[in-house]
Amino acid sequence: MITPEEWKKLKIGDLLYIAIAPSTRIKTAKINEINDNCITIENDNGGNRWIYPPRVMNYFCEKNDAIKYLMLVVKHKIKKQQEILLKLQNQWEKEND
Repeated sequence: MITPEEWKKLKIGDLLYIAIAPSTRIKTAKINEINDNCITIENDNGGNRWIYPPRVMNYFCEKNDAIKYLMLVVKHKIKKQQEILLKLQNQWEKEND
């Protein structure tokens, strides 16, 4: 996530890293315009995408931060799957008592 401190340091031409969850893809986008309220980047098909401060959850200034974010997403999914598996195991055991 782009922090307010990082936002203030960004310049036109800087790269942002976009974590595409739940995959392992990390895309890059170059900043075309920036002000206190909005960042403009070019999207895949040549158009512009506007990023506003509350909506920067999967945008990062550092590639390692994007990787950490994706790892957390995967860990969360694994935890949820483990919870489902445990519930099913408990249900199966109750049925077979």
